[in-house]
Amino acid sequence: MDTPHSPYKQYKPPPPPPPPPPPPPPPPNSFTNPIKPFPLPPKTLKPKTHKPIDSHLHRLRRNGRLQDAILALEQGRPIKPRTYISLLQSCIDSESIELGRRLHSSAAAPLEGGADPFVGAKLVSMYAKCGSLDDARKVFDEMRERNLFAWSAMIGACVREHRWEEVAGLFACMVGEEVMPDRFLLTRILQACANTGT
Repeated sequence: MDTPHSPYKQYKPPPPPPPPPPPPPPPPNSFTNPIKPFPLPPKTLKPKTHKPIDSHLHRLRRNGRLQDAILALEQGRPIKPRTYISLLQSCIDSESIELGRRLHSSAAAPLEGGADPFVGAKLVSMYAKCGSLDDARKVFDEMRERNLFAWSAMIGACVREHRWEEVAGLFACMVGEEVMPDRFLLTRILQACANTGT
């Protein structure tokens, strides 16, 4: 039995072995570490488009600021056909053919008779009621599509100016394009026939 003064040393266990090194990283094409997809290019930004200003133009028109409304329209902002028609009606109410011409030549001119027959009919009416039947006929002749409103506006303008023979010619063209007159237009045509004796 050992004593405190025994020549034999007390046994000590050896230190634990060091931990094994970490495993090497998996190859890039393995399922555990798939290849990262190529980054997509950033989305192309859409060009900014101006919002329609119809409500602003209606507000100016109701406040009697027709010239300011046309000035705003000349900046090239898009509007709806019905807004264009309401501005043309304001030109008729004010009997201002100069403002009507500015409106016709404004940036919204693609909305006119070549693209929208209702706008074209209103242009015809505007020129005729503001005293320029020749301009009204020019717009009418350039229209690609002429509805009943366009025919009524043009024939009605000729009736007001007592151009009876022109009314008869327009009616013949109207029948040729298979457009049927309503009772109001038919009354005007009969009036023209009575004055020409046809």
